[in-house]
Amino acid sequence: LRYDVVASQGGRIPFGARTDSGAIFVKEPLDYEQESVYHLRLLVSDGRHNASTDVFIYVEDVNDNAPVFDQDEKSRRIIYLLEGQGTGEFFRIGRESGEVELV
Repeated sequence: LRYDVVASQGGRIPFGARTDSGAIFVKEPLDYEQESVYHLRLLVSDGRHNASTDVFIYVEDVNDNAPVFDQDEKSRRIIYLLEGQGTGEFFRIGRESGEVELV
């Protein structure tokens, strides 16, 4: 058997298929903001007969934006507090590590 993948509406797609197994793989980076759903057609042939099936691939949105800091300062002080608890009661948060410790 020989497999191939094509776009259902024509055009270019960022996917390919292993010709021997039909496993679909990504050929180039995907961007949810550009395209969130791909409709492909997986083709298979044994040399005499052909068959195909539709495949839908849904791209998940992830935060791909780098953090932006408004002020150009070299250091900041971060204070950790547990919600609803005064300082030094049942838990303590390490000043350097941020780890929660039982007191």
